[in-house]
Amino acid sequence: MIDGRPIFRATMAKNRVKILLRFCRFDNIATRDERLKEDKLAPVRDLWVMFLAQLRACYTPGGSLSVDGQLIPTRGRCNFRQYIPSKPGKYGLRIFWCYDSDTVYPLNGEVYLGRQSQAAGVGRNTSPICNLVKRLVQPWINTGRTITTGVQTSLVGTIRRNKKEIPQELQSDPYRPEQSSIFCFDRQITLVSYVPKKRDAMILLSTLHHDKAIDNEKKNKPEIILYYNEIKGGVDRMDQMVQTYSCKRKTKHWPMTFFFNMIVGAVAAFVVWTIKKSTMERKETSSSTVIFVTIGF
Repeated sequence: MIDGRPIFRATMAKNRVKILLRFCRFDNIATRDERLKEDKLAPVRDLWVMFLAQLRACYTPGGSLSVDGQLIPTRGRCNFRQYIPSKPGKYGLRIFWCYDSDTVYPLNGEVYLGRQSQAAGVGRNTSPICNLVKRLVQPWINTGRTITTGVQTSLVGTIRRNKKEIPQELQSDPYRPEQSSIFCFDRQITLVSYVPKKRDAMILLSTLHHDKAIDNEKKNKPEIILYYNEIKGGVDRMDQMVQTYSCKRKTKHWPMTFFFNMIVGAVAAFVVWTIKKSTMERKETSSSTVIFVTIGF
């Protein structure tokens, strides 16, 4: 607080912030234990639902959407905390976001809770991740958008190599040359296997691409991979923007960690403001042009 931005110190005193955080709660503690039996996210569920409703109500996405995961670092006790060694924080709460690929506006989000009862919306006999992604993109199915699955909806994404449906020829092979590609086509589906380096293979599926287009200037990468790389990474960009003005505080209570991460709403507000400002500037420019022409005549 002392060496932070002046506007933060002017808004509220440090001790006042500590008092508010100490008594900050997001649900009725008297009924929490009962709700936790059906919903692991019960301590912040109501706040989360209202937050997502506002995100969807304030923005109409473009033609390209993406789904990616965000890890909120925390070491606090939580029975759905994830361990992802490739992430800087390694331990944390995992949120899957559906966002606009062009503006990084968060449209819909869902916390990965693992297995829980049917009442909370996650079945025990189906793939939790598969169902989660379907729920995230459901509002934009049949709208002509591309999601990075379906009628009037295109899909572009990576596939794990251990899937039994993938032909053996597309798997990693020490004899396959670097920067080589193998394509498979089945009606409207294209499958490509690209070798970025020896003994490795990237496998992607697309319903948007239907040929063997390759960019020779970019390590012979297929157009599918170039498209995928271009629209992915939005969550990383969102994290970077959030960290610039982070309000996070050290805490072992995961609901507070979750609440601090809701500053992504500031990113959404910034996107809306930027688009609104750009629209107004275009209108002003257009009006000025009309007046100039009129005066000229």
